[in-house]
Amino acid sequence: MSENLIKKLKQSLKNNPSNRVLVDQLANVYAQRKDWHNASECYEVYLALNKQDADGFFNYAYNLRFAEKYEQSIVQYRKALALHISQPEEIHVNIAVILADYLRLEEQAINELKIALKINKSYIPALYNLANLYENEGDREQAQLFFSAIIKINPKYYDALARLAQIKKFSDKSDELITKLLVACDDHNINPSTKINVYFALGKAFDDCGEYEKAFHFFQQANKLDKNISTTYDAVAHEKFIENITEVFNSKLSESFTTISDAEPIFICGMFRSGSTLVEQILAAHPKLTAGGEREFFIRLVESSLSPYPSSVLSTELEKFNVIAQDYLNELEDTFPEADYIIDKRPENYLFVGLIKILFPKARFIYTERNFLDNCLSVYFLRLGNRMNYSLDLLDTAHYYNMQSQLMNFWQTKYSHSIHTINYDELIKQPKHEISQLLQFLNLGWDEDCLNFHKIKNTVKTASVWQVRKPLYSTSSGRWKNYKEYIPNLLEK
Repeated sequence: MSENLIKKLKQSLKNNPSNRVLVDQLANVYAQRKDWHNASECYEVYLALNKQDADGFFNYAYNLRFAEKYEQSIVQYRKALALHISQPEEIHVNIAVILADYLRLEEQAINELKIALKINKSYIPALYNLANLYENEGDREQAQLFFSAIIKINPKYYDALARLAQIKKFSDKSDELITKLLVACDDHNINPSTKINVYFALGKAFDDCGEYEKAFHFFQQANKLDKNISTTYDAVAHEKFIENITEVFNSKLSESFTTISDAEPIFICGMFRSGSTLVEQILAAHPKLTAGGEREFFIRLVESSLSPYPSSVLSTELEKFNVIAQDYLNELEDTFPEADYIIDKRPENYLFVGLIKILFPKARFIYTERNFLDNCLSVYFLRLGNRMNYSLDLLDTAHYYNMQSQLMNFWQTKYSHSIHTINYDELIKQPKHEISQLLQFLNLGWDEDCLNFHKIKNTVKTASVWQVRKPLYSTSSGRWKNYKEYIPNLLEK
């Protein structure tokens, strides 16, 4: 049906290219199909004819962002600003999101948000994004300041309240912030997504206080509610997916290609909450290494031009692999132009080890692993999003953990010289030894700064942002023992 609608809209636009309503309708049809390239192109002819339409430039910029044309998106947003679009503070926030999330230009993003607040000092999206950025940079005081400013403007903006709780270290269960969170839970007007965040914040707060029964209760409530509004984890389908990967890459597939690239990219992969952010931060303290964060390149790739993965790999031509490899290197170069080696720390990249080895035969992988029980609970205690829907049930998390281990065992057998395993608990016990081994694997010399990783100034965009801002500590090892009476089913796995 959408094809017929597209055809009709295109024909109508030929007869009336200055009709913004038709342009928006056509763009929306493409957007519903996630065809952001065509969605953005809808505006090119129209804006060439209507150069004073600020809202048209706004819509063009919006679609360009999702088409991953970030610099072009900012250019179009600025044109909308130059035409004195209403509510310019929204535009500055949109530009800031692109600068921070995609171009890694955090300081420029902060400036855009400050401009937004000069226009409207009570604009909550600007305050919230500014608090986010300061938190990512490890500036606890500024993050708290801006989240608190939101609460002053709107005491029922409970998401900011929940974020304050994630920043704070609690010691008293009667803390005023805990009381406010408990009151928020009873607000009948609270939306489900915000209530989930409040439940997770209360779980974290009571865990800080050593009130483990209460903590587990709120973590359970958070995940139960989240499960009601999320897609269900399909264990059978995931098993089949892992099986398909091993079947495709069990052949001598990679040997059928001539070397595509001599580049030596570095990847950290494994389970979420297995210590990957800590390892990245340790390595980022080395002068030769730059933390690239959780790059989305391969996730996007297998959901678009290499879909359906992994079977698509079998029919992909060498020329296309060459283009993909160069696109990846270009993206890193554009984002980190002065870096020697960039660390791609996307945990799910463990699914793409074979594909990456086709593109980059010299690629190296750091596999982070952690105690099964600690890892599963750590996943369960955080809201990881719908893509990680296995996190909403401890038994699903256990299943996913085991399937991940199974696939990593396959990769380690196939590419043993390219994969280095680092165990979280061993890293905590003997950091210098483990870090030395890791640097040797990367052909890098020892650097004392790697032991002082918590002092470096950089941006961390994961839930471990505060953990990696302090020296190594052992309290997360064996944490499961605090909850052993509440997880009998997990103990049997």
